[in-house]
Amino acid sequence: SMNRQTSSRRTRSRFSRRFSMLKLRAIKKALIQKIKAIVQTDEQLHAYFKEHSPDAVCVYFDNVDKAFFPYFYVEMTPYSRAWGEPYRERRIKVNIQFLPWEDDNGDFNRNDLYDVADALEALMPPVLQVEDRYITIVDMSTTFYDDVLHYSFDLVFADAVTDMEAHRIQVELMQKLGLFINKNGKEDTSIYDKYQTDKEEE
Repeated sequence: SMNRQTSSRRTRSRFSRRFSMLKLRAIKKALIQKIKAIVQTDEQLHAYFKEHSPDAVCVYFDNVDKAFFPYFYVEMTPYSRAWGEPYRERRIKVNIQFLPWEDDNGDFNRNDLYDVADALEALMPPVLQVEDRYITIVDMSTTFYDDVLHYSFDLVFADAVTDMEAHRIQVELMQKLGLFINKNGKEDTSIYDKYQTDKEEE
């Protein structure tokens, strides 16, 4: 029936989102958006960047040799461990560095580092939204080293082992719930067949 078909499509979509492996590129994009949002939210920080970097709030993950002060530089170090197939616990260490604006003599105001540190500590939430998921932030710390601010934390979450595993989970759940129904009301195994084909090609 039409209601059953609609329900099946919604369920397939929900399972696909739930078990999709979270990509590092998606986490990178979320971090950039969050850092820029913090700059826009904090009035003092917003004024600082408007004065010294009016075109953009620069957040780099590489190519910092071409960067202009002030800017943020972010490092991500991923770890993972088995947590009962087909899941794993993922932990990503994030180190946000801030390098302040310098004058022609290479001097800077150390208070700028304090202001950015205060803003990050006050406005960084306990969870980071990445696409449709919310990732827990733990072990936050702030240090200053060689006139650079280091704001660090870990992202901790459970994830599918691989995209293939994620697809297998989706197929198995759909099998159990009888969701292999096509628009004519007949059994449709195309998703399962694709899974089997992909598995054989590994």
